[in-house]
Amino acid sequence: MTRLKAFVSNPVERSTDGVALPFVALEHIESRLGRLVAGVEIERRVDDAAVVHHPGDVRFGKLRPYLGKSLYMRDHGHGSGELLVLRPRLATINGRFLHYLTLTKPFLDWASATAYGVKMPRTTWDSIGSFPIDLPPIEDQTQVVDYLDSETAHIEALIQELRNLQLLITEQSHGKQAWLALGGDLPRVAMQGSEPWMGPLPTHWRIAKLKHEARLESGHTPSRSRLELWDDCSIPWVSLNDVTAMASIEFIESTANLISEAGLAASSARVLPAGTVVLSRDATIGRTAVLAAPMATSQHFADWVCGPSLEPRYLWLLFRTAMQSHFSSLTDGATLRTIGMPDMRQLRIPLPPIDEQRAIVRVASSVRRWEADLRQELDRQISLLREHRDSMITHAVIQGIDGLPGVT
Repeated sequence: MTRLKAFVSNPVERSTDGVALPFVALEHIESRLGRLVAGVEIERRVDDAAVVHHPGDVRFGKLRPYLGKSLYMRDHGHGSGELLVLRPRLATINGRFLHYLTLTKPFLDWASATAYGVKMPRTTWDSIGSFPIDLPPIEDQTQVVDYLDSETAHIEALIQELRNLQLLITEQSHGKQAWLALGGDLPRVAMQGSEPWMGPLPTHWRIAKLKHEARLESGHTPSRSRLELWDDCSIPWVSLNDVTAMASIEFIESTANLISEAGLAASSARVLPAGTVVLSRDATIGRTAVLAAPMATSQHFADWVCGPSLEPRYLWLLFRTAMQSHFSSLTDGATLRTIGMPDMRQLRIPLPPIDEQRAIVRVASSVRRWEADLRQELDRQISLLREHRDSMITHAVIQGIDGLPGVT
């Protein structure tokens, strides 16, 4: 058995002529999929420290946990030094076969086992080049590549269909919840002074100014220059760092940041009760959650402490579904989109009787469970397809294509 370095070289050519070239970074490559991240645009730039690659080279991420980042290069360019350049020696190894080799389990296990370092372990060309391989003839390599190109494309198409189905399920769930929040199939009537986003509402509902049904609060950020205000932080503090999590939760139980008693006293923020509905009015506008415990917030949120006629979970449902288009219509600011507090004070909502609000919340929760169960099952199917893809690549490269589906 021969070592990989007998068939592959590792040229390190720096870009020094000042010409802007396409630059490939670690974040541009999908782990274990051997392709660019969907929709990514590779920018052209000058980088004297970048390592040049040529068509037919393979870039392989040497940094753990990114060892599965591998890309077959079809164009001239340069990229991060954390991506090794693997160049096939002429007439000995097919570049596409080399690419598939770097995605096999034995190769990735070898790269992981030879990585060194504590914080960011990485492997080296010397270690990669020592990988033992029984290389098949070039014509057999070509057959393997043709087979894998066809089969992996088919699997990726199936995965994309499942992803599209997940998006459709999410859209249906969102639409059903918005429909429920606005009265579902109850008898409806057009109400005078109704907001356009409401449409006809059930005849026994009323329209209310939100500030009359819930107390509007906001928060604040203590001065970052006063370090003493950021010592001994123990109070949950909702900030923009929590907005991403709000995309998939109803209740916020913990926060990315905490605030101190001193910071709270030195700012206009204050602790709000559990059940308060927080709404992001900057950056990712419209993200919302219900406080599961007493917490403070930054100034980027409008906080609603609901009165006896308004169920917090119903308000959250309205915010999350039916009112999203309305929030978009209220934003201003060329650089940082925001909804001003004056607009928040003018918000109007449909107001069913409190028992109907709670019934709507229960049914909407069941819709979200339906969505979560289906998405979980589709994720399982996607994982199985990817496991099959990985094992197929390993089998075809290491053992050949005899016995694989579709091969006679």
